[in-house]
Amino acid sequence: MIKSSDKYYLPNLHGLRFIAAFLIIIQHIEQVKYLFGISSNWIEYSFLPQIGELAVVFFFVLSGFLITHLLIKEEKENGVIGIKKFYIRRFLRIAPLYFLIVAIAFTVLLYFNIFHIPGSSPDSTSNNLWGKLLFYALFLSNAVMPVFGVVPYAAPTWSIGTEEQFYLIWPVLIKRIRRRRIQLISSVIGVYILIKLLLYSPLFTESEWVNKTLNIWNAFKIDCLGIGALVAVLLAENKQLIKRFLNIKLFYLTAFLIPVLVLSGFEIPYLNQDFYSILFTVIILNLALNNGIKISLENKILNYLGKISYGLYLYHMIAVVFTIKLCLAFEIYSSWVIYPLSILMSILVSSISFEYFEGHFLGLKKKFDFRE
Repeated sequence: MIKSSDKYYLPNLHGLRFIAAFLIIIQHIEQVKYLFGISSNWIEYSFLPQIGELAVVFFFVLSGFLITHLLIKEEKENGVIGIKKFYIRRFLRIAPLYFLIVAIAFTVLLYFNIFHIPGSSPDSTSNNLWGKLLFYALFLSNAVMPVFGVVPYAAPTWSIGTEEQFYLIWPVLIKRIRRRRIQLISSVIGVYILIKLLLYSPLFTESEWVNKTLNIWNAFKIDCLGIGALVAVLLAENKQLIKRFLNIKLFYLTAFLIPVLVLSGFEIPYLNQDFYSILFTVIILNLALNNGIKISLENKILNYLGKISYGLYLYHMIAVVFTIKLCLAFEIYSSWVIYPLSILMSILVSSISFEYFEGHFLGLKKKFDFRE
């Protein structure tokens, strides 16, 4: 761990954030190309939908690990976890951009043809308007799709709702339960998976109610967040098990195995995301804490792209659709043009947002750091 500017800094994580965001962008470029009738690999390669899904899982694992790691660090330094300051920090980091995306999804983007996506319409967004707005206002965005259907451009916020719900409960549990944290987290993960398996089982006949319940339950992802949190607790308590994860050979094997498994279409029924979550912890731990790893994602470009990865995640669909509609207007169908323009447009919009919008709230967030 490197201590820099009064902050505990874990190296390579910004680079990992950007890689995850980049994979989500790749997935959606192919998906949007397909929707617009441009030659696409969306149907041909089954791994394309999975790379975006697993990239979001990676973000959950990383969030669970980092939040728990920092909460325990605060507890060790200050003797107590400041719940109020934690909530303020999370709100200032997440809420401004979240609400901005929701606002423009329900207003501006509805009325400009260049942002129209085939298969969607203003009516599909305005139907059940007040119910949708209430869900988004309460950070229940992960329940919007199962209950009301897709809201174009606001759809990526489902994962933000999941994380905010985790942030609401997790610091309270970590603060109050100090001696049996491993058992607590293991129990939470186990109960979550058990309920999921029960909902998939023949005990529940397929119906609209069961399908909605299952989709909402799947959107909580407490298992993925919990796996990251469990690793942070094992690390803090210096458990022998976690030392086995900090292994150079295991890291390189895992780094090789993940793309091979994904590209081959390998999936474990019902537990696929849990399996990959465990693999992701090996990557996170070793790149952040193992000095023997020769791979480094530490450079100015990747660090900056990692810092704006939240914006990349929430803005990229707007940038991709805008770019593809622009290319169609000039009868350009080449991926060699669409890909770099979409990625550059996503980076440009996210960078402007980070510097001139999010940056203001990030400056306020520093005032509530637990080390101040």
